[in-house]
Amino acid sequence: ARVCSYPKEYVSFYTAEKRCARLGLQVCDVNTAETSCGFDKHMQVWDRAMCQTQIEVDALGKVASQETTKTKQNYLLVIWKNREYPQVRNGACPSGCAVSPGGLSCVCNITVAVQA
Repeated sequence: ARVCSYPKEYVSFYTAEKRCARLGLQVCDVNTAETSCGFDKHMQVWDRAMCQTQIEVDALGKVASQETTKTKQNYLLVIWKNREYPQVRNGACPSGCAVSPGGLSCVCNITVAVQA
């Protein structure tokens, strides 16, 4: 049975999980044999494991991944619960964060987890 809607389709983890479950399968966290979806051994796969990374939160609450030079330049709008986000106050950031080299934002360690 074909899991994808069209060749080389990328989907969210939630969508992948639902499609697999309908076929009595589960999402693989390792590469498998080439499929009818057209992916090869270099495809990326979903993984339930949590990962840690760093983000920079600017003065307006926008977030940029600190993974690469490119991602550091790409700030994304985030909707913060109660509009509370890490900010530089009195020259310091909250626990788990450090003041950025420019002194105007916080660089924070975060853990990314899959949640339903």
